[in-house]
Amino acid sequence: MQEHSQHYNKKQKELEHAKGTKQFRNELEDIEGLFFGKMKSMVKAMLLLDALIDGIEPDVKKIKANQNRLHTEYNMSKIKKEKTKKPDKKDKTKAIKSQSPSVEISLNMYKEGKKPEEIASERGLVLSTIEGHLSQCVSKGLIPVTDFVSEACIKEVVKAYHDTGSPKLSDIIKQLDKKYSYSDLRFALSGYFAGLKNE
Repeated sequence: MQEHSQHYNKKQKELEHAKGTKQFRNELEDIEGLFFGKMKSMVKAMLLLDALIDGIEPDVKKIKANQNRLHTEYNMSKIKKEKTKKPDKKDKTKAIKSQSPSVEISLNMYKEGKKPEEIASERGLVLSTIEGHLSQCVSKGLIPVTDFVSEACIKEVVKAYHDTGSPKLSDIIKQLDKKYSYSDLRFALSGYFAGLKNE
């Protein structure tokens, strides 16, 4: 996976400033996503085959752990790519414009000083939807993560994320003995990945 990502990154850099290659670069990204999906399937198939050959029950936990590891590697390779991009002075403006109209409405209402509960009530939406909108804004650096969770929460959630090797919030919540809510986890991880992008 890492070798493939390094090869892909090299090709992306070669094409970054070439004219007329935007569609080709987008196709390369799609291919990488497909490759990642196939890699997960291959890892699962290999572990199942090993178990059949050895005449033992397949180790479901081991299969999931390997797939989660691949998922984490893939996410980290995407973040590294983001970090190598040249910073654009209009990044924040672009981020706001790239939001869906619904996310932008929630962001504007939040900036007016309204709490997520108030936004949900006024818009007739469930609280989790508004929190999803705001966590997207956190991940793009439009709102500080500490508006929603403490530094201590972020540290614990990030540690649990790495310890489990799982992108699933349910696995992280179990690791933390349900100390934090799904909302807390969503915000903490959004802030963490936003920080990695900006390093």
